[in-house]
Amino acid sequence: MKSLCLYGVLLLLLPLGAAAAQRYEIPCNGVLLSEAIAIMHSQVGIREATGRNDGEVNKYTRSLGLRGNYPYCAAAIWWCFEQARCKLGLHGTFHPLPATAVANEMFAFAKRQGKRTGYYPGVYDLIVWKRQNSFRGHIECVVEVMKSGFVRTIAFNSGSTVAGKKCEGVFFQKRNVFHPLARMKVRGLIGFSIV
Repeated sequence: MKSLCLYGVLLLLLPLGAAAAQRYEIPCNGVLLSEAIAIMHSQVGIREATGRNDGEVNKYTRSLGLRGNYPYCAAAIWWCFEQARCKLGLHGTFHPLPATAVANEMFAFAKRQGKRTGYYPGVYDLIVWKRQNSFRGHIECVVEVMKSGFVRTIAFNSGSTVAGKKCEGVFFQKRNVFHPLARMKVRGLIGFSIV
């Protein structure tokens, strides 16, 4: 009986945790969004050289003027949109995201500039996590929406096992828009309204 009561309390608390998460939509050119997502897909499988944010993945942070081995999840998403923008010959004002390597700065930008919507994931949304009492976090792009808050993402600066060996790089991941990631809580979603 005690475990049944505890389970009931946990079920009641889950929606409260999700209520803190928010979703904001920012405008984005539809052709640009499609091309950026195609570029993200082309990056899946790229691995770090030694598991220390190094090797080919440095191109993402270098695009923002950073030299050295830095976490690159947000920089990579910005890079994909920038590559798409350049490929399409669009002016810099078409880039929907701020030039930053900080996932939570992207969310703060969306919160300032975007329109708040209901908290439901959509394909091509960006899911953002935040480490408590820190600017640090993580961001991934939703490529498939499943049941019960689960989504499939393209995750830059994430881990996977390839041929029995753990490695870091760009991989597909299964996440939940209501659940923490490691020690980070879900901050929310950045969606795109097509213009």
